[in-house]
Amino acid sequence: EDNPNYQYVAGRLVNYHLRKQIYGSFDEIPELWYHYYKVRDAGYYDKYLSDEYTEAEFNKADSFINHDRDLTLTYAAMEQFRGKYLVKNRVDGEIFETPQFAYILIAMTLFAKYPKESRMSYVKRYYDLCSQHYISLPTPVLGAVRTPQRQFSSCVLIESDDSLDSINASASSIVKY
Repeated sequence: EDNPNYQYVAGRLVNYHLRKQIYGSFDEIPELWYHYYKVRDAGYYDKYLSDEYTEAEFNKADSFINHDRDLTLTYAAMEQFRGKYLVKNRVDGEIFETPQFAYILIAMTLFAKYPKESRMSYVKRYYDLCSQHYISLPTPVLGAVRTPQRQFSSCVLIESDDSLDSINASASSIVKY
């Protein structure tokens, strides 16, 4: 009480405002299936997920989500999410999701082609690792992997020897990449 950690207090205030803005309430978060279709039909989520997953699988994924994990994010983290990573209308700035929906939909996108009998266990484990910040996702994955752009790539390092052949081969690799 004597020394509050304001970075978490401010992060919770941002989260509170974001949930009210997106869902109309802090406590009443829609089911994943309903939320996905609403944002998909608006053109911001990839239709790919509805081709790959059943409603029952969406409901199972929804049971994995712990929205309270958003409350552990600092002000800086919430501002990074709001500014760069959450799906939004880039013209008017309207945001369509909170971090937990982003994490679960990223996991579902990445494991969509895995065998149906085991993929939900991968989705859950990946979601838990991301949402508890045991692994950090690159910007293209956080920002676009569940959208129609579905960008997976990030930075790459291509080594080159000190010869014209090696330099040309590296340049060719960059062009192809």
